[in-house]
Amino acid sequence: MRTKHLVPRLPTFSNFGDDNDRGGGGGGGAGGDDLISFLPDSIRALILSFLPTKEAVSTSLLSRQWRYTFASSPCLDFDFSLFLPLRGAKSLFISFVDSTLSLSSSDAPLRRLRLSLAGYSGSEPRVPTWLAAAVARRVEHLELVLPKARSMRLPDSLFSCDSLSSLTLKLCDYPFPLPSPSSLTNLTRFHLASASLLKGTFLRELISCCRNLEELLVEECRVDVFDVVGAPRLKRLGLENCDWMHPIRIRVSDSPRLRTLSYSGRVADEHDFEDLVDLDEVVLDLGKPSKLRESDEECRHCLVKLLGLVGNSRCLLLSPWCIQHLCRAEDLLEIRQDNVKRLELVMASPREGVREIAPLLMSFPSVEDLTISIAFSRLVQWRLAGEQQEVETKGLLRHLKRVRMEYIDRSKSGLELVKFMLKNARSLKKMTIVPLLDGLEHGKFRRKVSKFRRASRDVTIEYCMTNSDI
Repeated sequence: MRTKHLVPRLPTFSNFGDDNDRGGGGGGGAGGDDLISFLPDSIRALILSFLPTKEAVSTSLLSRQWRYTFASSPCLDFDFSLFLPLRGAKSLFISFVDSTLSLSSSDAPLRRLRLSLAGYSGSEPRVPTWLAAAVARRVEHLELVLPKARSMRLPDSLFSCDSLSSLTLKLCDYPFPLPSPSSLTNLTRFHLASASLLKGTFLRELISCCRNLEELLVEECRVDVFDVVGAPRLKRLGLENCDWMHPIRIRVSDSPRLRTLSYSGRVADEHDFEDLVDLDEVVLDLGKPSKLRESDEECRHCLVKLLGLVGNSRCLLLSPWCIQHLCRAEDLLEIRQDNVKRLELVMASPREGVREIAPLLMSFPSVEDLTISIAFSRLVQWRLAGEQQEVETKGLLRHLKRVRMEYIDRSKSGLELVKFMLKNARSLKKMTIVPLLDGLEHGKFRRKVSKFRRASRDVTIEYCMTNSDI
């Protein structure tokens, strides 16, 4: 069947560079005309805003109409890493940024600017000038990535830009005090990495001045006081791998809209969370504290208290270190978190199998969606445990409907975990298994699982052979 007559005739781009395409020729009736070049400048600039600025500049070769369109784009992305393969990368990058900003109209609003100097050796004195140009254009979203440089300071004008709604500062061991954020009154999102927040003055001023703040992410910063008090619109809070200056207390209160809490790295000494009753998602990806003298008993007491404060969210993730200490805490069973519907447990190894997770599951009786995965970096360290101890299973997994088990092998511990879930989850609808097996070994694993007793008649077992199927 011939379908050529059904396909409409589309404009072609083979005549870029012809006189007709450079404004001297007629309109847009012929089939070979460049129709995109006749779009309004604002539309062409919007199209280019989806490209990195270095690639957007190459469109200036298409025709005369496109020559300076890239400079009017509301989004600029300057990435030094794209220049690294070139000879004289520094001078080329500086000339490129200067030329682009000089061609840009100071009256045109700038919606987004990304300036990344990752891989840049030493400091660059032009950075304050580039940021001043962005501030003059009333930039709304700014991402700044600076290399490690002892003489490269953030300009005060950056923190006086009241048009900013999103600010990301990815620094590298920034040694200077941060300027006052008192003028960032419209800021809704702030991401700070690898800076000093000692004495807590900057953080307290940020919370008190930025009343519209909805998302705060502090990553790999040096912190001795972490107080988030009185953030009425804060919805997401992240603490990732911070360098705590002991003794450290994390305090979060008067934040009624907080829904997501991500807490990773070393655990702090004391936690003070007040009125966090409507959390949707909590990630506790914690490791051992930096104080070597702190005993395991102190760690367990600290974790149980933390779980009682923030663990009653709808979705909860626990790291291997948290699981290891919580399952051995004598006072864990005193905590009952009925709001947790989705639970994700990342285990260091399956060697203790059911004994490892049973005490935790007793504290979360309403779980409907459970994921048990093995930390991939520890797979080579798997060892079989001794005989499994009997655990109390009455009423356990009563509400469980979906379970996912990742990187499970044919060892006794791996099979015991699968058997335990199938035997006790009476409402189970679906079990997904990602085994660490291939070929014949996988076939043996499936045959053993098929013989296990199932408490739920409606359960279906699904296998994903590789992680890419997840």
